[in-house]
Amino acid sequence: WYLSTVGFDANGATSIVVDPKNNNRVLCIGASSGYDETNGIYLSTDAGCSWKGVFNARVCGFRDVRTQIAFDPTSYDEKIGGSSIVYWSRESSSHNGDSVPALYKSTDGGETWNMIENSADYGGSYIYCNKDGALIVGNGKGIFVSTDKAATFTKVYSGEVFSMDCVYTKTNNIYATARDNGAL
Repeated sequence: WYLSTVGFDANGATSIVVDPKNNNRVLCIGASSGYDETNGIYLSTDAGCSWKGVFNARVCGFRDVRTQIAFDPTSYDEKIGGSSIVYWSRESSSHNGDSVPALYKSTDGGETWNMIENSADYGGSYIYCNKDGALIVGNGKGIFVSTDKAATFTKVYSGEVFSMDCVYTKTNNIYATARDNGAL
């Protein structure tokens, strides 16, 4: 292990993901226990040796352990040399006075980001893209799946979700810890 913070100005980080189509492309959410102007999305194109801030966001990473970034593996773009579509579920915590909970999307491999309209219900979620490009979102309102690049979502589970993961090769399997009828 070695420290890799060249160009990474945030005081901490909360989520990191590697492009499944190019191991040199890495996205990380810069966040700390408080709000800071250096927090937001950082991109590395050299396997984490150096970073550049690509989206400034006053986010707070206090106890935020979600998987909140997901590359769409079906969106390979030769010009980018990796996946072109990436999603970010921006936080929605009660201690965040600057919170703008929503789902964000990049169509250029994470270089630029736009908030998806009417996506506040998907902010603060665990997110995952399976090998077929389906976006899976889990949060306190349930689990939702989009098969059309986040244009629409179908609710597939109604319980409160505390964590979530998927198996890349088993596209119909979603694993979650959830409250169901008062029990975990």
